[in-house]
Amino acid sequence: MDKDHDLPILNKSVDKAFAILEFLANADSPKELVSISNALKMNKSTTYRFLTTLESLGYVVQDRENNRYALGSKIVWLASRFLKAIDLLTIARPVLTQLRDETGETIHLAILDHF
Repeated sequence: MDKDHDLPILNKSVDKAFAILEFLANADSPKELVSISNALKMNKSTTYRFLTTLESLGYVVQDRENNRYALGSKIVWLASRFLKAIDLLTIARPVLTQLRDETGETIHLAILDHF
């Protein structure tokens, strides 16, 4: 953290990479390079370099027929690792308790395993 500010110093490259991932995650369909660069106000060559890097890592896929980009399967793997690492019961307990208190009903939390 900078001594003069309470905000953390950001790595602009990481910020841009995640902006692309979040844009694709919120998109209703795969997007072309120009759509991504325009939406994120990045120049096309920079956007292309980020997309090819993310593609080489498996976080983005490109449809070679229409040159559109979408999230890759590595995102699913990353999310599954996160879900395995969190203690869902600890996170859910206050919400479940509040729901029980508000409804007067018995509340259950079930976690599907090996789906």
